[in-house]
Amino acid sequence: MKHAANQVVKKLCTASIEGMAIHGNKSQAARTKALDGFKKGRFRVLVATDVAARGLDVDDITHVINYDLPVEAETYVHRIGRTARAGANGDAISFCSAEDRAYLREIEHLLGKPVPADMEHAYHCDAASLSNQAAPKNFGRNSGGGRPKGNFTRPRGIKRGNRGRH
Repeated sequence: MKHAANQVVKKLCTASIEGMAIHGNKSQAARTKALDGFKKGRFRVLVATDVAARGLDVDDITHVINYDLPVEAETYVHRIGRTARAGANGDAISFCSAEDRAYLREIEHLLGKPVPADMEHAYHCDAASLSNQAAPKNFGRNSGGGRPKGNFTRPRGIKRGNRGRH
């Protein structure tokens, strides 16, 4: 989602992590400038919506972070395919909140196997704990060779929008 992509970049910048966003509201010139800056290492993070991320060709991507799990499982495979190309190593990290569990199950169905979850992570919370207490409002981190792990909530100040918009 466009607004969320901009908010993520702002949050990263406040943490001294240089990043740029590309999405459908950006002009083609702005998208090209952001992508070029990312390729040349002027900043470390490129935040992209699914619409803007299609067709990107960037070498040496080491990490793909799914801030939101995609609505369609095939899109997950497309996203994580940006890393570990041509025999290189790479990690995909995914945040999965309780509201995203159906998307995670669809990904597992497409892959034909369960996706490991980091059940011991400090910010993990299951459905029972969600009904009894407020979920933590912090980042969780996990990795696992292109598979999402864990059930995490979004950082404070960033809200989930309409799943149908990019």
